[in-house]
Amino acid sequence: MDELIKFREEIDKIDNELVALFEKRMGIAKRIAQYKSSKNIPIYDEARENAVVRKNIEKLEDKSLSQELESFYKTILELSKEVQRKVLENSK
Repeated sequence: MDELIKFREEIDKIDNELVALFEKRMGIAKRIAQYKSSKNIPIYDEARENAVVRKNIEKLEDKSLSQELESFYKTILELSKEVQRKVLENSK
């Protein structure tokens, strides 16, 4: 049981880092929304999203996690678009 507690403590530390990074990423997504709005650029850029997913999968050491990482990034990208839409709605 001690080992399980240690594993969970490690996960908790990683989760703290993920939360901080998530907030940072969403903050940048808000700034991107403002930029796109000022330049009349659509929120969705399929080529960019595909490139983000692909380049991050390439960074994986454990390629057996490719599908999970793809799902992770697609979720993050969807949340980024949602944040951008909210920024645009609030600026009207």
